[in-house]
Amino acid sequence: MTRKKFLTTSTIAVSALAVSGTALHSCTDTAPDKKRLIVFASLEEAMREFEQIEQAARSNNHIEIAGQWNLAQHLTHCAQSIEFSMSGFPESKSWLFQRTAGALAFALFSARGAMSHNTNEPIPGAAVLSPELSIEQAFARLRASVEAFQQYDKDLADHFAYGKLSKAEYAKAHTMHLADHAARIVYAL
Repeated sequence: MTRKKFLTTSTIAVSALAVSGTALHSCTDTAPDKKRLIVFASLEEAMREFEQIEQAARSNNHIEIAGQWNLAQHLTHCAQSIEFSMSGFPESKSWLFQRTAGALAFALFSARGAMSHNTNEPIPGAAVLSPELSIEQAFARLRASVEAFQQYDKDLADHFAYGKLSKAEYAKAHTMHLADHAARIVYAL
């Protein structure tokens, strides 16, 4: 390895470590109001949980949601994330961030099998989530986005923070994302 290549590689590695501490801290939500720990093995399993939540909502059963967003906002946010994986995210972190801190965060979440993030933070550049959204429309949008993703056979867009992901990696990211949001929703059937 040449001296120039070594210095470039070392600089990138040190930058990645410095940025990763900040990135992982901002991706980790340690709020004490987290009600449940949920891990889904697949998008299908995640959607079965959301069908239970929908049943509770339709039955007017008690639903408690930790954080600032209501149920329709959580559902729409999750649908947006899935839709953007196919159409492209409105804003993205830098190439360097995606290749270093973003890739490291995704690798850590994947190894743990669970994501932890601020579940009241919108996707950068995404449409504002109105608190007046209909729960019925939000559930329908989430279902439609999952079905569209499962049938999607074209190139996927780079994730705004993680960068390039394969379809299997995206499915895992979406599954972990849904689990982290579902963990904030406590309901009774």
